[in-house]
Amino acid sequence: MSLKIIFHCGFFKTGTSSIQNTAWHNRALFSKWGIYYPSTGISDNAEEIGYRHSRLMYEIKKPEWADLVTELVHEINTCDCETVLLSSEAWSRPGGFKAFKQLIDALSAELDFEFETVFYLRNVYDYARSHYREFVKRWNYKQSFNDYLELRRGFFDYKQLLKPFAESYPSQLCVKYYEPGLDTVSDFFGHLGLSARRIKKLEQLERVNKSPSALDTQLNVMWNSYYANLLPSQTPPTANAILRNLGLETRHSKTFEKFPAFGFLKNFTKSYHSDLQTVTKLSSEQVQQLLALDTQPQVDVERLVPVLKHALMEYLKAQ
Repeated sequence: MSLKIIFHCGFFKTGTSSIQNTAWHNRALFSKWGIYYPSTGISDNAEEIGYRHSRLMYEIKKPEWADLVTELVHEINTCDCETVLLSSEAWSRPGGFKAFKQLIDALSAELDFEFETVFYLRNVYDYARSHYREFVKRWNYKQSFNDYLELRRGFFDYKQLLKPFAESYPSQLCVKYYEPGLDTVSDFFGHLGLSARRIKKLEQLERVNKSPSALDTQLNVMWNSYYANLLPSQTPPTANAILRNLGLETRHSKTFEKFPAFGFLKNFTKSYHSDLQTVTKLSSEQVQQLLALDTQPQVDVERLVPVLKHALMEYLKAQ
């Protein structure tokens, strides 16, 4: 029986948690269809962030990593399926390729298999905003959006992140454009060969890891900076809650983090467009969509900071 391993590598914030949770909660059905989703390497906090194989990436420098690979090889050898699916967005972050290659080399020493890497790419500006909001929510980040862009600019350089995959494994690289409204679960499992009829049979859970709005993120930054240590047992309120306390309403959909005119915006030159198309094999139109800055009228969330500060103080006084 020939073995193929599909590595679903992200990127972050492209419906990855939905893919992972669908694969995990339908393991019996997938196994019946010849697709196996291993338990080895699944994150310890999977219920919160998604059933992803992050340990295969993040524990690579630990002595126990070799045992983890041995356990994975045993699980694959005994699964009786022709296709194995491994999923972790961590392979799409800076340093991800080095860890990925180490895993490929380790598995190749024990298994005879073909493989494919699948990446979903969304508009880079939407991605940066969503990435920042998630980091603030999950890791109690206190700095501004601009500071975050400077600190983690490498996370948003699609060309540099994918280039080593394209150079080392060109025939195994599949890059997909994550367009707005895409049903990633149907698209991804359709890519694996499942029919629309079978995909409809899958139990799909409520989305986890939803990105907060720009207003809620700005509020969380203020909370992390001034109140998290003073009120450790209290969770921050939502922007809607504190604004309604003042009789105010806002439209979250019109409020965004504004990109600085320097640095980040200057990365995406015409040559970058061309190079990214060469690396990803996406169409010119899709690459343009990936790198297009939204020109619709928007409200810079920084302009609302004084309002949020006042609203938060009034909200806490009333508690």
